[in-house]
Amino acid sequence: MKLLKWIYAQRKVFIGLLMSAAAIFYIYKRIDLSLLLRVQAEFHLNYLPLYLLIFLVTFLAFALRWWFVNESKGSVWTSFKATLLASGGNALLPARGGDVLRMLYFKQKTNQPVSVSAVRAIVEKGLDLPILLSTVMITFSLFQKDMRILLVPAGLLIVIVCILVLIKLKPDLLTAVIHRVESFLKRDRTEKSEMKFLPSTSFLTYSFLMTAFMWYVPVLLLYGVFLKLVGLEFSVSWSLLLILFAALGVALPSAPSGLGVFHASIASAFELLGYSIEVGLFYATILHALLNIPPALLAIVVYLMDYDTASRNNDTT
Repeated sequence: MKLLKWIYAQRKVFIGLLMSAAAIFYIYKRIDLSLLLRVQAEFHLNYLPLYLLIFLVTFLAFALRWWFVNESKGSVWTSFKATLLASGGNALLPARGGDVLRMLYFKQKTNQPVSVSAVRAIVEKGLDLPILLSTVMITFSLFQKDMRILLVPAGLLIVIVCILVLIKLKPDLLTAVIHRVESFLKRDRTEKSEMKFLPSTSFLTYSFLMTAFMWYVPVLLLYGVFLKLVGLEFSVSWSLLLILFAALGVALPSAPSGLGVFHASIASAFELLGYSIEVGLFYATILHALLNIPPALLAIVVYLMDYDTASRNNDTT
């Protein structure tokens, strides 16, 4: 009986693992190893340093966005480390465990309640949504050569900004969400009147502008340099398409770092671009490694550095 209760409590993890296993089985049974060896010969590793540099700039943009969402609470360096822990944690832990790790780390460094950080993380996702929806329409217009479709993301942006303003003016709309977050985390029982869950209008505006910059400059360049790294031509439309399918791959329930589901999603994107599923899978594997190994290693370094600092402080006291 206890085992069944534990399985039910961990149902999201098991669903993610099953989806990853199914995706891995589906794509790997179609591999042609000889074709993969020919594709590997076209790599341009001289683009790797540039990729890693843009990767760091991208994480700095993510960190600045988290800093703005939290109304410049703590330092940018603290937000940068929290962002690395979130990304590295998601690469190593199931069920987006890195996001919870970021909230706990941020509370340790700034004393901000976890429930407040959880609401700010929801705000982050809300800011990502209009950008991703716009990316869908822009990508479609680039492939279809019909720029009138850009009227759709413009309308979506206006609607979503109006929704965010409504939430800002009527914060009671988030009361139900806050109750759920507090009951799930079972911590931070501070009275609601003593906590400010939503950022101010100015910081919300800064966060939105940083979100737009983040997706359309460093993230776009990151995927473009990846294309050059694997021997393909830089293409804005191809980069946007990969961003969309990558976002889909990490949004669906899966094992840590979107293993399997991410690969299937990116391989499908390359199949739409005219490549075989084997080549798409190979590119997806390389992209998955480039997106997850660096933050995972840096997250471990950050954790060890903070643990060592805490140990020294305890020794001195």
